[in-house]
Amino acid sequence: MRPADALSDDNNTPLRWPLFSAGVTEMSRLPMANHRVRPPEIMLDGQWDFLLVDSPAAAPDGWNMRMPPLDGWRSIDVPGVWTLQDTGDHPHYTNIVMPWDEQPPHAPDANPTGLYCTTFDRPDGDRVVVAFGGAESLLAVWCNGTFVGMGKDSRLDSSFDLTPHLVDGENLLSVMVPRWSDATWIEDQDHWFHGGLHRSVWLYTTGSQWIEDVVFDADYDHQTGDGTLAATVEVAATGVIPAGWQARVTFGGTSKDADVPASPTPTGIHALVDAYDFHGHKAHVSFAAPDVEPWSAESPVLHDVRVDLVDADGVSHQSIDAKVGFRRVGITGRQLRVNGAPILVAGVNRHDHDPDTGKTVSVEDMRAELHTMKQHNINAVRTSHYPNDPALLDLCDELGLYVIDEANVESHARHDSLLHSGVFDAAVLERVRRMVLRDRSHACVIGWSLGNESGHAPVHNAAAAWIRQVDPTRFVQYEGGINNSWGDRGDAAGPGSRHRTPSPGERSITDVICPMYASVEQITEWAEWVEQTDGDDRPLILCEFNHAMGNSNGGLDQYWEAFRSHTALGGGFIWDWRDQGIRQATEDGEEWWAYGGHFGDEPNDGNFCINGLVDPDGIPHPAMRELKWLARPVAVSYDNGAVTVENRRSHTSLDDVAISWQVESDGTPMGSGELELPAIAPGESATWELPIPTPRIMPAHEMTLTFTTSLKKG
Repeated sequence: MRPADALSDDNNTPLRWPLFSAGVTEMSRLPMANHRVRPPEIMLDGQWDFLLVDSPAAAPDGWNMRMPPLDGWRSIDVPGVWTLQDTGDHPHYTNIVMPWDEQPPHAPDANPTGLYCTTFDRPDGDRVVVAFGGAESLLAVWCNGTFVGMGKDSRLDSSFDLTPHLVDGENLLSVMVPRWSDATWIEDQDHWFHGGLHRSVWLYTTGSQWIEDVVFDADYDHQTGDGTLAATVEVAATGVIPAGWQARVTFGGTSKDADVPASPTPTGIHALVDAYDFHGHKAHVSFAAPDVEPWSAESPVLHDVRVDLVDADGVSHQSIDAKVGFRRVGITGRQLRVNGAPILVAGVNRHDHDPDTGKTVSVEDMRAELHTMKQHNINAVRTSHYPNDPALLDLCDELGLYVIDEANVESHARHDSLLHSGVFDAAVLERVRRMVLRDRSHACVIGWSLGNESGHAPVHNAAAAWIRQVDPTRFVQYEGGINNSWGDRGDAAGPGSRHRTPSPGERSITDVICPMYASVEQITEWAEWVEQTDGDDRPLILCEFNHAMGNSNGGLDQYWEAFRSHTALGGGFIWDWRDQGIRQATEDGEEWWAYGGHFGDEPNDGNFCINGLVDPDGIPHPAMRELKWLARPVAVSYDNGAVTVENRRSHTSLDDVAISWQVESDGTPMGSGELELPAIAPGESATWELPIPTPRIMPAHEMTLTFTTSLKKG
């Protein structure tokens, strides 16, 4: 089959095969790699020519062979979703049900399809690559009228080699994005369906030999205080890789070179030897890092690393600058530990959402989100229910938040049947694999999630096994894998009677017990059971709990009391972070938040998407103040002249904290001062006498003593 025939017949009408086949997930798409391992980008963001048609079959003849501007077309923002750019096609919100009547794996024939065109001048370089950060729900690419490739997975980038299709001077890039496809069946998540190129588009160039990928493993031994940096540099070429090329890695002022294996000899005895000895064009470099300062969410220390690809004469052909954080993740004693210390997860579930641009979120807005989280003592994010924009992980590395990275897999409308069919096995494995390959060098990522609400099929076990082989440094979790071992949720005859020791098959899919919306009573009963019977050595960390909808979040204090009373309870992730309202305005200009059904979207789940700890603009709801208090890293108590200060941090002392006190009588200040804190290590507390002047209390007077804790620096 010729590439052009893959998407059209003689009448230029797109065919169902293979564009909408669940068995075909990509065509000519380049391998996924560390997203920071790419040369400087030539951004293609901005105004593109755009035409929305009723289906892929309605694309005009030759639409992908004409230079913009095109008659009858309009301009549209890229990145951006067309559903919020006045195209006549609107957002659609559902939680579980699909937005059409077709049966899996089919998509509807009435399928709004975006056609995009832009031009660019051929950049200098032996090889030119185009990368699309995200497209909902399917991406097909042409260059100068020739089909280049296709990719699925709306939340991970797709890259294609344009080199064979380029001409000197101006070039035409054309893109087709159908709103619906077979892939939508495994992207059936609790958020808005949009359509379009919702993340950035860019070009980059390389020489005829280039760095394909770099994997950093920055390990930390908390017992010795020493670290180890291992870097694996993979090199690729348009032809052969000559002998003598090296990867040079610079860390801590020291450079080390490692040979890049040359291309194998294709004939003779050498070919036989190379069949067993050649492990790819990969160079391995390692450094000892004695007394290195480690990374944690409390102290997110990053270290600079540089990677160069040098030829036999020592000339650098490509350079990559990166930052790494030294840390070790483990599970021991039914506790999730970072750098040997147990952590308590005060987490939230996060969608990519903006009230004006939908799935398109700017880096500045992401930073503002994370600042608000940090200010309210939130220390972790679950990327529900797909890998978030990679810029978010860069920010979590920098600012200090733990991340559970979740694959873009959810088949909620066919929860217990779809993935047992086997039709989507290749897609599920690919989505998990590409997520790990993109994000595994981030210090902030402490665990991988196989997806959300997709039942438990054999493909989940296969995906978990693949991760453990490729990345044994992190844990794997999946809520669908603990339903049997967690308990039948029925009436219990006694403490722990509905729990049992998990089977090896159940254990193979998830390293943590990660239920959603379990009650305080259920998690407490489980914790007491494992404490009494040693029936499970995994911690329990709620992947979703305390649904933040309306006047909700009741009982949050009871969850935190349970978390602090049982070491096997490691915290959890509140659902969810932000109300998914879309800004609308009345004729008089009064703004309001739209939800399911406000755009004529049927079926819909109404206001069920308005369930965040902050409103669509990022303004905290009242429950955030309670969460901030419950997750506070410093606790102060006072009893009959003695003050006790508890350091609830896992890794850092209270040297950076100031505590003041003030006595008031009916609101009138009567005295104040600063506490002279002794050295209080992580997890420790100290009690000492604190003589506070208290005037004689009259029967009608109310005396209050207030302690205020703050950072010494902003």
